[in-house]
Amino acid sequence: MDEPAPAPPPELVQIVLEVTYKCTHDCIFCYNCWKHEYPVAPELTTAQFEGVLSRFPQCRQVSLSGGEPLLRPDIIEIVKAARKRARLVSLLTTGELLTPGLADALGRLGVFLQIPIHGTEATHESLTRRRGSYRRALEAMALLAERRMPFGTSTVVMKQNLRELPAILELSAAMGACENISIRFLQGGEGMKRPEQVLSREDAVLMLKALDRAAGKLGIRTALGVPNLPCVIDEKPFRRVNFGQCGAGVDWFTVDPSGRMRICNHSPTILGDLTRQGFAELWRHPVLVAMRSGGCVPGECAGCERVSKCKGGCRAAGETLCGSLSAPDPLFSHRPFPGPAHHGARPPGR
Repeated sequence: MDEPAPAPPPELVQIVLEVTYKCTHDCIFCYNCWKHEYPVAPELTTAQFEGVLSRFPQCRQVSLSGGEPLLRPDIIEIVKAARKRARLVSLLTTGELLTPGLADALGRLGVFLQIPIHGTEATHESLTRRRGSYRRALEAMALLAERRMPFGTSTVVMKQNLRELPAILELSAAMGACENISIRFLQGGEGMKRPEQVLSREDAVLMLKALDRAAGKLGIRTALGVPNLPCVIDEKPFRRVNFGQCGAGVDWFTVDPSGRMRICNHSPTILGDLTRQGFAELWRHPVLVAMRSGGCVPGECAGCERVSKCKGGCRAAGETLCGSLSAPDPLFSHRPFPGPAHHGARPPGR
């Protein structure tokens, strides 16, 4: 007789709420699923977003994303709905649409804003494909700093901007940002067209050195937005970088602008529709059962004592490239440092 499925946890770590498909930028690295073979559907109304959020357990953080969330005229009402569900609400915005009045309203609601900076002006605008986007991002940061609102920056780190990461971190600290989250470039969405931008192991080490140095020298918190593979890159030399753990499909979920749930913002797999189904029902989805039981770990990780922490790297990256959540993270394709956790890593797809 089958054992009953365990109940959902009483609290989640994070819900990423993608509130719109539309954006002010056209970034060459954009991971959004709808940039590559994804069934776009009508965006939810304010009331529907409130209903979707109410289906979840309480949550430490709701992150509002998109697209560009400030394109939603009802963004303040969506923030208020998120505040009922989470202790912290963050909002990822290009800053282009941030006005003094909107900044004040978000500040009163205790929203933490994250502004993307991807390089010096020329590099940033070549990546966003939006003229003036660099200046507008700086203006948004200045607006927040004037109001003494805590904010952070985020950077997608790829071959094209890797050498500029120290300058990005210095700028972030100078503008008053309290943290930078650096996201190792993963192919997905628009980024599927640019495999040449994926970081090698040596590139990723340079990224970590820049983050660790900035955390010590500039006093800015630094963190990785994509899990590391400790069998490929030893984490011990980078003690000031927050590596964190990926809870995708376990205590971290994404909802698209139409109310459909996925394991995370990088995964294109739709688990169900929260406008019609409850979270408890989707919790029993076979994909989530496999994620919780370790059934989506790459074969390369079998027997590794560290796999419970790193999960074999980014599961969605393997899924996007190879069509399977148990496929290797692209970082596996680079020769790991000698260590007990290595079990014959091989390039994805072989």
